[in-house]
Amino acid sequence: MCTAAARIASDAKYALARLENLSGRPPLLAPRQRISRAPLFVPQDIRPALVELGCSAPTIAALAHIFSSLQHQLRRTYATCFDRTVDELSTSGPQYEVSLDEWGKMLVERYIRDYEEAEQRACAALLAEVRNARSQAAVATSDAEGGRGNFSAEVVEVLERA
Repeated sequence: MCTAAARIASDAKYALARLENLSGRPPLLAPRQRISRAPLFVPQDIRPALVELGCSAPTIAALAHIFSSLQHQLRRTYATCFDRTVDELSTSGPQYEVSLDEWGKMLVERYIRDYEEAEQRACAALLAEVRNARSQAAVATSDAEGGRGNFSAEVVEVLERA
């Protein structure tokens, strides 16, 4: 996560430098002024996808709880990195009144987008594991019901003749 924060900080510094070059020299803000709006991370509901895969109610409840815990951890991590990034950028150089609101909006949008992408990747990975487990269970069930199991072809032939 902090690698993404460093990338965001670098992009924000670059944007500020470009704005300074384009607009001349706007008035300086008071030091340590912060962005007033923190990112709002909206959690995704995984239950409909699990229902679509045919999971049982207890399985859905357990997997939804696991995914909810993961989302909570992601939100906490991204919020902490956002705060750290804002603190570091607010002390790293001059800030200008003209660009602070615009810069803050870009930073918030970037963190929200990165959070949503991480959440989607986690959701896709969890659903892929569920699909994989279901297909393995289906193969194991079909082997047990109609397949030879651990018997060789000769043993199956002898049993079928009997």
